[in-house]
Amino acid sequence: MQAKIKRCILGCAFGASLVVTGCQTVQTTHGGVVGIDRPQKMSVFTPSTAEVAATARQQYLQVTRVADKKSALNSDSTQTERVRRIAQRLIPHTAGFRDDAVRWQWQINVLTVDEINAWCMPGGQIAVYTGLIE
Repeated sequence: MQAKIKRCILGCAFGASLVVTGCQTVQTTHGGVVGIDRPQKMSVFTPSTAEVAATARQQYLQVTRVADKKSALNSDSTQTERVRRIAQRLIPHTAGFRDDAVRWQWQINVLTVDEINAWCMPGGQIAVYTGLIE
């Protein structure tokens, strides 16, 4: 029984060491630009920026297609245009977080969902739920 406990402890220690050594600290904002420094622990084993952006585009397309089939994509043109105008005013400020973000091909859509939510994917795909607006 003690041998099992020792193996379990060794296994946990080995797993923890992999997690610690598999991360590095990265700076996610430019110091002072937004008033904070934001170093974060990130996995060393991350996909490339291009892979992440491609996956995000694919997922966003899937979400918007499903919403469109349910007639829940940009169903109120006034609301959609308002959200897009607001986003266009915010996008120039993304350079404080990522130099390349201002050059992304931003896509902004409103989904008819009662939930209070909004999100942005890597590459600039934004969804705002009507629950947040209302």
